Amino acid sequence: MCDYQYQHKLSPGTVTLTELFSPSKYSRVIDPDDAVDVYVERLQEGSEKTRRLFKHERNVAYGEKPLQVLDIYLPESLLEDAPVLLYIHGGYWQFLNPASHGLVAQHLVPLGVVVVLVGYTLCPEGTLSQIIQECKDAAAFCARRYPKSRGLYISGHSAGGHLTAMMLTTDWQKEYKLPRDLFKGAVPMSPLFDLRPLVTTSINDALGLTSDSALASSPISYLPQIAKACQRCRLLIIYGDHEAPSFKIQAQHFIQLLKEHGADTPFIEVEKRDHFELLLGMVNKDDPCVKALEEMIFSDTRVTEEGVNVG
Repeated sequence: MCDYQYQHKLSPGTVTLTELFSPSKYSRVIDPDDAVDVYVERLQEGSEKTRRLFKHERNVAYGEKPLQVLDIYLPESLLEDAPVLLYIHGGYWQFLNPASHGLVAQHLVPLGVVVVLVGYTLCPEGTLSQIIQECKDAAAFCARRYPKSRGLYISGHSAGGHLTAMMLTTDWQKEYKLPRDLFKGAVPMSPLFDLRPLVTTSINDALGLTSDSALASSPISYLPQIAKACQRCRLLIIYGDHEAPSFKIQAQHFIQLLKEHGADTPFIEVEKRDHFELLLGMVNKDDPCVKALEEMIFSDTRVTEEGVNVG
């Protein structure tokens, strides 16, 4: 375990710890009290449009539990070696589902990408460690379902960004008898890398984390493994410039810690985007997140190791 101690670097007494980790409190254009409801409504609208446009398979089971399912969006002409993007949804590990995130596929499927939206057992029914294991199982299921794919990639937003990073801690060969370099690229968006600050917040009511279990479920505990994974898997971290401060601080600090472990990690800070706008923007073809995923999947050129601010 690493000995990293999270520091907020914010003036004490200005806001509560729960507020520091509440993206709705930092909503840029929507009233904070309405931000989550509006966000979910717009997610649904974008996802319904995507389902009208493209072939898809709903609720493909990768396990025995009810929420261990995948929504798979397919190109019109599916090539045997089509690239596959696994996307893990957010919702603080306790709400939302694959169906609400279909919009992620809207501008990638026409390029020939198979987009797989991963579901998992939500807290409090599931624990963080169980959710991480389920996401691993989903990834292994997809690798075996598309054995001739020219590349598997993984992304996710918020809680899904955290889970994306946790996938880089996996020894796929040892645990699943799959190639050690299972993923060619990983793009966590608006992730958290250290869950310990959540333990004393109301967010933890459903999560049930202790200091020990929070640390064990945090990417920051696995810096050597993730840095090593970056030798085989390109990692790109994306966050908005109007994120809740704790999300932005954690992303920047994690990038620095990876650098200290020998992995210079590129990142994109998207201008004029809060936590919710970052994902909702993917309904636009020229959105920075869409373009970053497109470049990751189709270009052999690495994203610059210098962070860029994208408008």
